[in-house]
Amino acid sequence: MARNCNHRDKDSKQLVYTRHASQRLQQRGIRKKTIDVIVRYGKWRYRCDAKSYFMDKSSRQPAKSGLTPDEIRSVEKGFGCYAVVRDEVVITVGRRGRSFKSH
Repeated sequence: MARNCNHRDKDSKQLVYTRHASQRLQQRGIRKKTIDVIVRYGKWRYRCDAKSYFMDKSSRQPAKSGLTPDEIRSVEKGFGCYAVVRDEVVITVGRRGRSFKSH
């Protein structure tokens, strides 16, 4: 079951990226700002003691209403991405595909 993730606010700590996550961001052409928006507004599921954040249709509209038009344009392409996060540390990121299922 996916859960809303509106626990992060503008005063919360910045995310920390592992070396692996930084490499995946670069390899997959994903921006850190996009991951921040996904974690702030997206939904999440537990996966192996970490939260896997993603944007579904119901979480896109609140994200768009909380961002400026320029921010929307810069991150909208990344709404098909996911981030695996544990304790404010981004472990890995990727692009969601058809095989992205919960177990």
